Amino acid sequence: MRPKLDELPSPTEERRPIPRAPSQLAMPKSERVAPIGSVVSIRGVGAHFPATEVSTERLIREERPGTLFGKKLQELIGCRFVRAAGPTDTPSSLATQAARSALESAGLEPSSLDAIVTVGCMLSDVDSWSMPAKVAKEIGATPRECFGIGDAACAGAYAAIRALLPIMCAPSGPRRVLVGAGVVMPGGRFFPPATVFGDGGGAWILERHDNLRRTPRFAIVGAELHTCPELVDAFGPMAGMNILRAEGRLEPRWWTFVIRDHDAFAKLRRKNFELGAKALAEACHRVDWDPESLTWLVPDNVTFRVGEELCVRIGIPFDRIFKEGCAHHGHAFAVDMFANLAWLMDRRDVRAGDRIAMIGMGVGQHWGVVLIQA
Repeated sequence: MRPKLDELPSPTEERRPIPRAPSQLAMPKSERVAPIGSVVSIRGVGAHFPATEVSTERLIREERPGTLFGKKLQELIGCRFVRAAGPTDTPSSLATQAARSALESAGLEPSSLDAIVTVGCMLSDVDSWSMPAKVAKEIGATPRECFGIGDAACAGAYAAIRALLPIMCAPSGPRRVLVGAGVVMPGGRFFPPATVFGDGGGAWILERHDNLRRTPRFAIVGAELHTCPELVDAFGPMAGMNILRAEGRLEPRWWTFVIRDHDAFAKLRRKNFELGAKALAEACHRVDWDPESLTWLVPDNVTFRVGEELCVRIGIPFDRIFKEGCAHHGHAFAVDMFANLAWLMDRRDVRAGDRIAMIGMGVGQHWGVVLIQA
């Protein structure tokens, strides 16, 4: 029997025992399988958010004074406040701080990195054409490669992991890669009724392991991106830019998200979570994971209801959802995936063998999934 949305567990309800699949880590040596080939694991995680907090209630009052149901909007989004960048913060400076945190968590020096990759999810620094090269310079790294990938809106981090895994496992692929993102909003923070945006940075350090006889800790066992191209024109930055061009002004601080195809947007809202649930179910099926066996479901921070909507559709218990990231720093585009794993590892007892599913959406037409075995 699948749970209903109104059957949320009580905050004081004891967390139910979680079925844990047998891991090679726990097996006697005689039962471990032959070498498993190249595997990519997450060696370090990092996040950085500006100290300035802005309450969602204040944002609703200042940015959307005509919103009649401000309290309801705040409940729908599930975010109490967001972090706001200072006047000297840039996407690359926030990504740099997150990268330093990830290196510290991994116990590594910048010189050990083979590549630095950043996720393209929005405007970059006004004074830098290449965010990954900027991050490399700031942390003192001299990798042989710096480049950006993603371009799937808020699902860009998932697109980056999806692209990086085969690159890293290729014979000439980099062994150790820092991948991250930074975001500073150029204008308003709301796109009601969907989300509220915040500023921040996040990073992972990925490491390739060759010819292992057991799965390493925090191995990435699956990464997928599902795209529904027919929904791409429902809304987005270009809609806002077209309005600015018509009005003769193109100042970045006025760039915004505007619904320009209401029929497509209505279709997107009806179809969106079905697409996400299908993407998650198929990703789990490919690695022989039953969705009910997940230890943690870590959705992005578009709204705290993302996890609940997915759980209802494929039968994941509600108490497996980790949604504190949404409550504490809002939706920071592609930063969410990196930061939420750091948040989970810092605030929960993540044990060997735990199954972690991370999922995020990009303006409705993209859904990304990353599966991690702790």
